[in-house]
Amino acid sequence: MVLSDCSGRTMQTNYQLKSIGMASNQTLVGSIDLSALNGVQLNTTVNGRQTVVIPVAENPSIFVGAKEKGGHIYMDIEVREVSENQYGNTHFVKLSVGKKKRDEMKLTAETLKKYTPIIGNLKPLPRKAQTDEDLSVG
Repeated sequence: MVLSDCSGRTMQTNYQLKSIGMASNQTLVGSIDLSALNGVQLNTTVNGRQTVVIPVAENPSIFVGAKEKGGHIYMDIEVREVSENQYGNTHFVKLSVGKKKRDEMKLTAETLKKYTPIIGNLKPLPRKAQTDEDLSVG
């Protein structure tokens, strides 16, 4: 997955996902649209640094872990395979809300849509073809 920060720098994180019809250990790359999250804001600090603020209460797919266990912050997602489109995307990523949270919030199928937008797309990272020449020791 490729994410860019506000300065235009690109950060790449690769996820290896297994799916029917995909090669084992196929790497997918893509991007996530953080502005698709509810209530997200882009703020500038007094030092001029841009920060992204995501309100946890407005995004039930976000889970904040216990502080004594490191306080990690997670976002539940769902990845679905689709027919390849004009951009070469083979999967899309959407937010996911677990059954327990859906029940707590009394979400119906219709109101759930507000909390589960499509936030990105993925496509296979092309593999470099290896030849005997590439494998020879010089």
